[in-house]
Amino acid sequence: MNKNWTRQEAAIHAQVGRRIRQAREQAGLSPRDLAARVGITAARIARIEGGTERLTARCLFQLATITGQAVSYFFADIESSNGHDPPEPDPAAGGRMARQAETRALIAAFNAIADSDTRRDILRLLRGIADDLRSR
Repeated sequence: MNKNWTRQEAAIHAQVGRRIRQAREQAGLSPRDLAARVGITAARIARIEGGTERLTARCLFQLATITGQAVSYFFADIESSNGHDPPEPDPAAGGRMARQAETRALIAAFNAIADSDTRRDILRLLRGIADDLRSR
């Protein structure tokens, strides 16, 4: 670990680690499950979540894909380097972004179901609900 990290870098790594832990828990994955899917050790996941280990862009992308989150999710609530908060998101985009995050979380949860019959039943249920809502 580089002992010359600035406080800001350390804070960013800590925040990204917290968000990774939140995404992992929301996806219903244990540290060991996530580590196995990424191809790293559970100890490394613990260090990443604790903010003490840097991660590559590739690893962050894998974590985002597996947990059903956008990469930007891991940087939410981080102040920009100039000391100002990032600009407020477009309210119209907020609903779309929320739907995209929900979709990714749904896909991650669906993919975690090993039994194909259960996945088929869930898909049938969701299609039925969507059809019912459209007909109202």
